[in-house]
Amino acid sequence: MIEERKKICREMIEKEHWHKLGIIEEEPSILVWNKKVMLMYEDMDGYPQTCEAKYEVECGCVHRFIALDGPAKGNTMCRLIAYKEIE
Repeated sequence: MIEERKKICREMIEKEHWHKLGIIEEEPSILVWNKKVMLMYEDMDGYPQTCEAKYEVECGCVHRFIALDGPAKGNTMCRLIAYKEIE
Protein backbone atom coordinates (compact mmCIF):
# COMPACT_ATOMS: atom_id res chain seq x y z
CA MET A 1 0.00 0.00 0.00
CA ILE A 2 1.44 3.36 -0.98
CA GLU A 3 2.02 6.02 1.67
CA GLU A 4 -0.82 8.25 0.37
CA ARG A 5 -3.37 5.45 0.84
CA LYS A 6 -1.96 4.67 4.30
CA LYS A 7 -2.48 8.32 5.26
CA ILE A 8 -6.13 8.19 4.11
CA CYS A 9 -6.63 4.96 6.11
CA ARG A 10 -5.09 6.50 9.23
CA GLU A 11 -7.49 9.47 8.97
CA MET A 12 -10.50 7.15 8.53
CA ILE A 13 -9.38 4.99 11.45
CA GLU A 14 -9.10 7.94 13.81
CA LYS A 15 -12.35 9.60 12.67
CA GLU A 16 -14.42 6.38 12.82
CA HIS A 17 -12.72 4.81 15.89
CA TRP A 18 -11.27 1.69 14.25
CA HIS A 19 -8.67 -0.46 16.04
CA LYS A 20 -5.41 -0.52 14.04
CA LEU A 21 -3.60 -3.70 13.10
CA GLY A 22 -1.60 -5.35 10.37
CA ILE A 23 -0.19 -2.98 7.76
CA ILE A 24 -0.33 0.22 9.81
CA GLU A 25 0.64 -1.15 13.24
CA GLU A 26 1.56 -4.49 14.74
CA GLU A 27 -1.37 -6.74 15.56
CA PRO A 28 -2.63 -6.04 19.08
CA SER A 29 -3.90 -8.56 21.58
CA ILE A 30 -7.39 -8.93 20.12
CA LEU A 31 -10.28 -9.79 22.41
CA VAL A 32 -13.10 -10.15 19.88
CA TRP A 33 -13.36 -13.94 20.02
CA ASN A 34 -16.29 -15.28 18.02
CA LYS A 35 -17.79 -11.81 17.47
CA LYS A 36 -18.61 -10.18 14.16
CA VAL A 37 -16.45 -7.21 13.26
CA MET A 38 -16.12 -4.78 10.38
CA LEU A 39 -12.69 -5.39 8.87
CA MET A 40 -10.62 -2.99 6.77
CA TYR A 41 -8.06 -4.69 4.53
CA GLU A 42 -5.88 -4.04 1.50
CA ASP A 43 -7.13 -5.72 -1.67
CA MET A 44 -4.89 -7.22 -4.35
CA ASP A 45 -4.69 -3.87 -6.15
CA GLY A 46 -3.50 -2.04 -3.01
CA TYR A 47 -6.80 -0.29 -2.22
CA PRO A 48 -8.51 -0.37 1.17
CA GLN A 49 -11.75 -2.39 1.31
CA THR A 50 -14.15 -3.36 4.09
CA CYS A 51 -16.13 -6.48 4.91
CA GLU A 52 -17.83 -8.15 7.84
CA ALA A 53 -15.64 -10.80 9.40
CA LYS A 54 -15.45 -13.17 12.34
CA TYR A 55 -12.33 -13.64 14.47
CA GLU A 56 -11.70 -17.32 15.11
CA VAL A 57 -9.34 -19.28 17.31
CA GLU A 58 -8.75 -22.85 16.21
CA CYS A 59 -7.23 -25.42 18.57
CA GLY A 60 -6.17 -22.62 20.89
CA CYS A 61 -3.32 -21.48 18.64
CA VAL A 62 -4.48 -20.54 15.12
CA HIS A 63 -5.90 -17.00 15.15
CA ARG A 64 -7.55 -15.60 12.02
CA PHE A 65 -10.26 -13.38 10.59
CA ILE A 66 -12.73 -15.06 8.19
CA ALA A 67 -14.64 -12.79 5.76
CA LEU A 68 -18.44 -13.15 5.96
CA ASP A 69 -19.42 -11.00 2.95
CA GLY A 70 -18.13 -9.16 -0.11
CA PRO A 71 -15.64 -10.44 -2.67
CA ALA A 72 -13.49 -12.04 0.07
CA LYS A 73 -16.38 -14.09 1.56
CA GLY A 74 -15.14 -17.31 3.16
CA ASN A 75 -11.46 -16.38 2.91
CA THR A 76 -8.96 -16.16 5.73
CA MET A 77 -8.05 -12.50 5.68
CA CYS A 78 -4.57 -11.05 5.32
CA ARG A 79 -3.17 -7.58 4.58
CA LEU A 80 -5.27 -6.27 7.48
CA ILE A 81 -5.44 -2.58 8.29
CA ALA A 82 -8.03 -2.21 11.07
CA TYR A 83 -11.19 -3.60 12.63
CA LYS A 84 -14.13 -2.41 14.70
CA GLU A 85 -16.79 -4.34 16.52
CA ILE A 86 -20.27 -4.40 15.00
CA GLU A 87 -22.90 -3.21 17.45
